[in-house]
Amino acid sequence: MKILLVVNGVFFNENMGVLSLSAVLKKAGHQTKLMILNAHNILNMLSDYCPDVIAYSAMTPNISNFEEADLIVQKWIKSQKKQVIRIMGGPHPTYFPEILNTMGLDAICVGEGEFALLKLVTAFEKSSPFQGINNIVPRGASIKDITLEIINDLDELPWIDRDLFYDAVPSFRYFKIRGFMTTRGCPYNCAYCFNNVFNKMFAKCGKIVGRRRSVDDVIKEILHVIKNYGPVKMIRFSDDTFVYRVDDWLRSLLKRYKKEVGLPFLCHLRSNLVTDEMVRLLREAGCCSVGMAIETADEKYRIDVLNRKITDEDIFRSYNILKKYGIRFQANCMLALPGTTLDDDMKTFEFSKKIRPDIATFGIFTPFPSLQLTEHALSIGVLDKDYKFSGFRKKSVLNAYQEEEKKIQQNMVRLGSIFCHLPDYCMPLFKKLIRLPNNPFYFVVGMSYMFYCYYRHLYWPAVPKSPFQIISFWRASLKYTD
Repeated sequence: MKILLVVNGVFFNENMGVLSLSAVLKKAGHQTKLMILNAHNILNMLSDYCPDVIAYSAMTPNISNFEEADLIVQKWIKSQKKQVIRIMGGPHPTYFPEILNTMGLDAICVGEGEFALLKLVTAFEKSSPFQGINNIVPRGASIKDITLEIINDLDELPWIDRDLFYDAVPSFRYFKIRGFMTTRGCPYNCAYCFNNVFNKMFAKCGKIVGRRRSVDDVIKEILHVIKNYGPVKMIRFSDDTFVYRVDDWLRSLLKRYKKEVGLPFLCHLRSNLVTDEMVRLLREAGCCSVGMAIETADEKYRIDVLNRKITDEDIFRSYNILKKYGIRFQANCMLALPGTTLDDDMKTFEFSKKIRPDIATFGIFTPFPSLQLTEHALSIGVLDKDYKFSGFRKKSVLNAYQEEEKKIQQNMVRLGSIFCHLPDYCMPLFKKLIRLPNNPFYFVVGMSYMFYCYYRHLYWPAVPKSPFQIISFWRASLKYTD
């Protein structure tokens, strides 16, 4: 059967989940194609490919884009002389299964979908009902009616289908970094993340946290990608947290990586887990850059409200260890958090500046439905009870801030990366500039500098040499963040 996999957008990182779905489907003999809503003409794609199954992979920030696209899809389906089914998987239907009825879909997939989608496609091919398939909620059913499962042995899965990605966006092959996932599951319960909800939903399904691929499977895939999907100059381990502790698995992986792969790599760490031994082993194996989150300068708020059990001491200690071993790093922060003030946002900026990251990024808190932090905002009265979520927001929707303060926060996001790297005597200029009206110049200059830092400090081995390709990536970067 022909399955059209649909995502909202791509940004240099391979869409791991969708590519894994495609690999499982192709292994079973089906055909797949990737449609990108913000890059492809929907009607042309449908007419040219004529899919039997349309599978949306949706995140909550982009759900309105899927709803709009689905109107075109439904109109096209009515013009066909065959049955075409629509299913949605990904984070949004997992946490908001009511989308099944809202969009009138044929089914949704809750949680991990590789085997679930394959079974659904097989059932559709045989004209069998969708009832009884783990993780699949068919039309007319409820999430309470189904059995949930997780994939315990990650080595069961075929390697992700990179052909699908590069067929859809051929130019991204020239960005010489390739991503890999080694684990699934997160043990932490950060108030702004859905992982804690996932852990509760699937608690009875087996070992959610700590599922790892074998070292042999990871190394073999990396070598396969280097050989078949070049040019490759850098590896990115895309796990939310790549390393939790130094153990036999990590030692074995890093030893073999250094010997058999030998390319610089990027990964994400968590400050309270970082040790000198861990960073030394990572550096010896080729780690050149790391991403870690600060979130806020207020230690008490970070621990008590965000539920991140990370102290200021943890943050400074971990970043100093990275500096000791010459590893470049990105620091992420959130502004406009519920219960905080504009002065708190400035303290967060100054805290980040004090650490001196190679790249500092700032974002505005968006109250996604059902998050602990959203519930906190409602409970303290800084979010209107009739607030309707409508996607990712670049300006705070909290009622605790005046309109002028919200504009200042937007300017801090756009100029923060630049002024984190400027001398302290430039701070009066920063405080003056952020109080000026929002303007396109701030966006273009600020985002351009941020992506320059990405390319120069985090991804420098992977950046193409051609100025035309660099300009193309720069334009794509601006479009992605606009």
